[in-house]
Amino acid sequence: MRANKIFAGIFLLVLVAMMPIALADDSNNIVDANTANEIKAMNTIYGAEVRLLQLEKSITRNVLVGAKVVEIIETNHPETDVTEAQNLLNQLEVVLDDVKNFDLNQDKNTLVTNFVAMKKEATDIAQQFREITAPMLTEEDKQQAKDSIKEMDKVELNNINQAIREAIRSANANRVEWLLSTMGVSNPQLVQSITDGNATKEQVKEAVKGAFNDLNAEEKKIAGAKVKEQVTKRITAEKYAIQVARENGWKVVLEKEANKLQRLGDWMHNKGIDANANGYEQRAKRMEQISQKMNKFQEQIRDWVSPNSQQNNNSNYGGENQ
Repeated sequence: MRANKIFAGIFLLVLVAMMPIALADDSNNIVDANTANEIKAMNTIYGAEVRLLQLEKSITRNVLVGAKVVEIIETNHPETDVTEAQNLLNQLEVVLDDVKNFDLNQDKNTLVTNFVAMKKEATDIAQQFREITAPMLTEEDKQQAKDSIKEMDKVELNNINQAIREAIRSANANRVEWLLSTMGVSNPQLVQSITDGNATKEQVKEAVKGAFNDLNAEEKKIAGAKVKEQVTKRITAEKYAIQVARENGWKVVLEKEANKLQRLGDWMHNKGIDANANGYEQRAKRMEQISQKMNKFQEQIRDWVSPNSQQNNNSNYGGENQ
């Protein structure tokens, strides 16, 4: 019985791992309207930091909520098998580690592509978790989870919420500093006030407006031309980054799935060796067959992705140099 459950779980993991292939026929699916808007803010390292922290918060919350859901199921329904749900939570934590250790110093197109791939992977895992656990929960269980989540949002996510606020302030300060620089103006006090969270929107608006009004006609013309040029470059950069992410984001996801299959195949191969050494020859044979199929799957994924997987890594694609 235990062996059958193991094999069933393995085949399910293979099926889940192969699912992105079915989705890859329409590569545009990986960048929806919401993700496209997020990409637009990633034209500077400050904006990218904000988006990464927001993604970290989203995944962290899903991990915490998922752990609470599993705990409720185990407590209220001890006969229910939550192995698959726990495995998905473990996968989500791996993605969370990837987000936390993300290198913001990558070229802009690669940065955006990897961000999109991580978000897609995290979203898919979270959706699978919800679909698996929903039938296990009663209405009372769901209410218990909701009550716990409310408190969790206040306490567990406090640090990351603070980090997001600080990153947004830094991004805003950087944008205002750049805008003032187009007018040949320096206002370090205002920039620091924005960074510290002490400046209101109205104060910033009035300061920028005042700086512009102090320019003569020729200076206003030059400043306006600079802003227009940079806005045009930024829009072009945003469109190109979205295009690259749509073309290459799903390939990054599939490469990760291939790595999972390879690790799983190696694990099954080693288990087969152990089974054979302990005299379970038929079990060892089945494990080796599964291992070979997994390795074949991951090789097919890599072969399918690799011919067109090279990304355009031009970091100077027209974004603001901030």
